[in-house]
Amino acid sequence: MPSFRDHWGSAQTAPESWHDHWASRSARMGVSSVALDPAGRPLAYALCAEWVDRELYVNIVGTVPSARGRGLARACLEHTIARASASGDYDTIELHVDSASPAGATRLYERVGFGLDKTFAAYERAAG
Repeated sequence: MPSFRDHWGSAQTAPESWHDHWASRSARMGVSSVALDPAGRPLAYALCAEWVDRELYVNIVGTVPSARGRGLARACLEHTIARASASGDYDTIELHVDSASPAGATRLYERVGFGLDKTFAAYERAAG
């Protein structure tokens, strides 16, 4: 799925990796959301997992470039949040975001009710 090709460090994802998002033991398909076009191709998604009891983790949110700006990622997130809340299975919903995301992810997450909890820094150096 090409939704992150314009994001730093991203590359084409193999079909097997997408399958793992859905088929892993931690995957929570019942609260994950996908927006499809009329031909059944994914346009946007919010794929979730649970590694810690009662904590839903949003693994990945994305929109293919041709569908951006139509509110589809927001709709997927809102649908996921509503389903998770209605289930009674979760006390918190968490995600991580690159604060410099060129797609404006931070603004999207704040608009649907997420708030900053922790800040992480990545360090790098040359191997030689």
